[in-house]
Amino acid sequence: NLDGNFYIRDSSTMLMRLSNSDLHLLNSNWSINPRNSIVFGKDFIDVQDFVLQNGQRSIRLDRLGRKGIKLAMNNMDLGLLNGYLNFEPMEFGGRCNLEARVEDVLSLKDLSLSLVSDTLSINQDDWGLMRLDVKMKDRQHPLEAYFSLTKDTAQLLVEGYYNLSTFGESTEQQARYFDANLNIHSYPLNIADYFVGDVFKNLYGYFDTDIHFSGDFSNPNISGNMYLMKGGLTVDYLKTNYTFERANVE
Repeated sequence: NLDGNFYIRDSSTMLMRLSNSDLHLLNSNWSINPRNSIVFGKDFIDVQDFVLQNGQRSIRLDRLGRKGIKLAMNNMDLGLLNGYLNFEPMEFGGRCNLEARVEDVLSLKDLSLSLVSDTLSINQDDWGLMRLDVKMKDRQHPLEAYFSLTKDTAQLLVEGYYNLSTFGESTEQQARYFDANLNIHSYPLNIADYFVGDVFKNLYGYFDTDIHFSGDFSNPNISGNMYLMKGGLTVDYLKTNYTFERANVE
């Protein structure tokens, strides 16, 4: 719930101000600086004192140049994602900081986002440091993304791009086309417990992957390899144990 007022200053300028009376956001009540304001003009945006607080959490909106804005969200709960993702095998948790920038809001130019969590938890297991970076020059360029999850010597990296619109004639320039690389090094096999726990038990060992994805999400092209190392598992319904020193999955 957001309670506020809009004022028309003149034919090309509008002011918005939020109040504390009914400020409910992200399943919580927030307080906001009463002097807050956002002014939308024909060719400018102005933001003043736009800071929301809820305990140790804060959301801050600032002006960036003449036409841009910067959003900072600190000490946010990653558990909020669970209600939106509704991905039953995994329940996310941990704290994160997010910063998003848009140099030109009206034309969506020079957009960037950075999200960092020093401890990402999945089903209350610690999976280490998470980082997500996203950027886009404008709608005539792809949305580029970089994701990493690192703990000790284990690392998961995803890097790629996605086209929000068509900006050329080639396949790679069509809307909804994506291209991504997944690289995993020394990751514990027991991460598969979240997905195949009813079929396989006692998973242990490590795996590396180097996989390339491209095309449309509904029917992507996939190529690459997965390498399993020094591990084993139990096929539950057979009550049979399998072990391997090194195996290659194409």
